[in-house]
Amino acid sequence: MIDFTMVLGLDEAHADQLVVTYPSWAHFKPELATCPVLAICDAKQIKITHPVFKMLRNRDDFQIHFWDPPEGLYDTQRENMLTALTVIPGERVKTPWYLKIDTDVFATNSDQWIFDEWFEDNPAFISSPWGYTKPNNAIEKMDAWADSVPMFSDSKPLNIPYDPKSNKVKHSRIISFIYFGNTEWTKNVTSPAKIDDQYKLPVPSQDTYLFYCAKRLGSLYRRPKFKKFGWVQGNRTANIVAALKELPEYEMIVDPDSFTPKVQPKPEESEPVIGGDPTVLVNYIGRSVAKANREERQKARQEVKTDSGPQSLKKPKINAMKSTGTHLPVLLSAFAQTKGNVLELGCGHYSTPMLHSLCVPLNRQLLTIESNPKSPEKGKEYFKLFEGFANDHHKLIYFNKWEEFDFDQWKEGLFWDVALVDAEPPAARVPLIRKIKDVAKFIVCHDSEEKHSFRYHYEQVVDEFKYVFRCDVYPTETMVLSNFEQFSML
Repeated sequence: MIDFTMVLGLDEAHADQLVVTYPSWAHFKPELATCPVLAICDAKQIKITHPVFKMLRNRDDFQIHFWDPPEGLYDTQRENMLTALTVIPGERVKTPWYLKIDTDVFATNSDQWIFDEWFEDNPAFISSPWGYTKPNNAIEKMDAWADSVPMFSDSKPLNIPYDPKSNKVKHSRIISFIYFGNTEWTKNVTSPAKIDDQYKLPVPSQDTYLFYCAKRLGSLYRRPKFKKFGWVQGNRTANIVAALKELPEYEMIVDPDSFTPKVQPKPEESEPVIGGDPTVLVNYIGRSVAKANREERQKARQEVKTDSGPQSLKKPKINAMKSTGTHLPVLLSAFAQTKGNVLELGCGHYSTPMLHSLCVPLNRQLLTIESNPKSPEKGKEYFKLFEGFANDHHKLIYFNKWEEFDFDQWKEGLFWDVALVDAEPPAARVPLIRKIKDVAKFIVCHDSEEKHSFRYHYEQVVDEFKYVFRCDVYPTETMVLSNFEQFSML
């Protein structure tokens, strides 16, 4: 086992989050409960009395570095903390290696996750692979900066071309939610960023800076996928708490005196009335598709009125193309490239009316299936919103459990040209994908961004497909899986 120090970056929000995630590290990865720790803390936000320090002090080697740069040196809090996490390990870590872990990362099992062969030949770092850098001109800025630094005088700029219309430049690099760094190498490559005793990175990104230095200098580095070894990068603390509660052999304990997950109140909502006529619902969706997100959709499902009169649905208020509606361009493209049957697993206020309007005029068969295993009655109430769409070309079926539907036996020999997987709960999606992988040409999977892998677990099934397409234009991403042909956007 290598000798390493665990490095943490803590401001107020991240210290609170660590109270939730650190117990999973200590439970599943016990070496992290005893190794040396360097906590890099925002001196303006963190006090020594914060509850997080009670968890970290039970070891022989525990250091706190209070990071207190001059006011106004950094444009954002993100730049402030990422600069500290980039440069301070080289100055303060005493061991040959350090392990920087983001506070939104949690452990899920006790699998081995540190391998001696990763550290052979003294690499610069070990971190997970990633496929792009933001913004699109970040590498160009690094090239310009490095050209003026003597350390890089014998090396060539990376000169990675980028599309000026895109917000990113695609290339092979790293993402450092778990990052083993070579202490001496880090000290050497961060020294040029220090001017007049203050650090200022050419671009405000730890990952970009350290990857660039290694790539330009020709330093050895390795990129294992840490999520394969029992690690998940979460997102919001509330979602992490929910995921940890579902883990077997792990008891989620949050001391209410030390931490209470902060839930932001949702905005007030108007209450338009939706009648039974499908045309009315389609028109409503057309007006509101740009003002919805997943959280609001889930709230709407629970608040549908159950009386026999017109049903009321609360109107969401957040741009749908940031979350709930981001799969629509991919779904439309898949539909336009095919001519056969369409399967929709999970009703949606956006996909169901759209697919209905597309399939029926073209005499294409559409099957929509809905289920709510956690609350069948609420699921049935939600399902009633869409029953008016049923006709000879559009069948809608509700099951109390997804397992009740037998895809192999329903209309023997049926093949789906397009299948949308947008089902709830999240754990239902991978089993559904496996059931249809040999009878569906294009399987459109919503919410495929890596930061939500702890909810949907698409990575468990991706390797079972010959072709994978990812649309990452929007923050909430969409993926298309196929064993028949490669999908591409029109």
